[in-house]
Amino acid sequence: MIGSARSPTGDGYRLPPKEIVADLNRFLRGWGGYFRYGNSTRCFDKIDSFTFDRVARFLGEKHKRQRPLNEGRALLARQRDLIPRRLAGTVGWNAVPYKPLHATR
Repeated sequence: MIGSARSPTGDGYRLPPKEIVADLNRFLRGWGGYFRYGNSTRCFDKIDSFTFDRVARFLGEKHKRQRPLNEGRALLARQRDLIPRRLAGTVGWNAVPYKPLHATR
């Protein structure tokens, strides 16, 4: 998962930032939909932090800032459309209704 989030924001990637975030959001939406059942809130929070920081660092390096992570976070605060999709808060606890294992009368 982290490798998939790391590759589009790595060195030498030439797509515009909006396309990179759109691809990352598409990936996160599918991945989060598959793993949202169960106890995954802590993992989703860690993934949210990682993807936000990765996009912030990418933007800071793209604009050749001296401190890319901090400057990238400031850029994300100004350009809200570049913030990656959050997975925390999408966990479905009651998504699968209870079904008894045996027949009831």
